[in-house]
Amino acid sequence: MKQFVRVQISSGAPYVIKKAPKGAFIFLDKDEIMKYLKQLIIILILSEVGNIVTRFLPIPIPGSVIGLILLYIALETKLIKLNEIETVGNYLKNNMSIMFVPLTVGILNVFDILKLNWINLTIVMVISTLLTMIATGKMADFLSQTKEHES
Repeated sequence: MKQFVRVQISSGAPYVIKKAPKGAFIFLDKDEIMKYLKQLIIILILSEVGNIVTRFLPIPIPGSVIGLILLYIALETKLIKLNEIETVGNYLKNNMSIMFVPLTVGILNVFDILKLNWINLTIVMVISTLLTMIATGKMADFLSQTKEHES
């Protein structure tokens, strides 16, 4: 069931109201709203630092990927605790498909080029998908065997 969010201002205090599955409403106070904003800002700052790194260093890796690597390093070194970004991170992960809409629309700008090379692109996509599936399966097998040996 989708949850609807709206902002209600009563007695000067903003509240975010989420429709709960049972039809009740959950009110979020300013502290909770600020918690979500803080989590989002942490993620956005690391992403932007990744973009800045790619602008100044000749690295052939997208800035967003470098931002994710920085986030991973910050989590592993405990500079950032998981609970400091978990709620917004889960929200972004669960709604990731909407992030691909601009990319898909952008493909329409180069559709003529894609139309000329569709056979090559299809072959590359099929092979890369198969290789990814095989690598993922092998890694899952390896990790499950390692876990069994440790138990």
